[in-house]
Amino acid sequence: MLLNALWLAPVYAQGDASANRDKAEQVTSRMIQKLELTPEQTKKITDIHADYLKELQRLKESAMTKEEKVTAVKRLVKKEDNKMEEVLSETQFDTYVELRNKKMKKYIEKKGLKPKSVDSE
Repeated sequence: MLLNALWLAPVYAQGDASANRDKAEQVTSRMIQKLELTPEQTKKITDIHADYLKELQRLKESAMTKEEKVTAVKRLVKKEDNKMEEVLSETQFDTYVELRNKKMKKYIEKKGLKPKSVDSE
């Protein structure tokens, strides 16, 4: 479930709304060619990523426990996935998920982490 966080990992939320918008545009630009996004999809996905990063920053700065933050991030990722699925075609969404899963696998291998179920909450 935390797979979207990896798509966004290189541009993790660290600042204000304009910084989040810039970072969301970076993420979206990497997706344009791979998913063959239309201009309308590009704008919508940039908006989705900007909202995601804003909320991720809010969670990062919250006083929640680590476990609460993990649960909240899982919910946030699921919410973003649902929005992405509304914007992308079925084929595009499948490609998006496939690319995200590859990134997650590389991240897990690089960090030497134990894979966990990404769909569990």
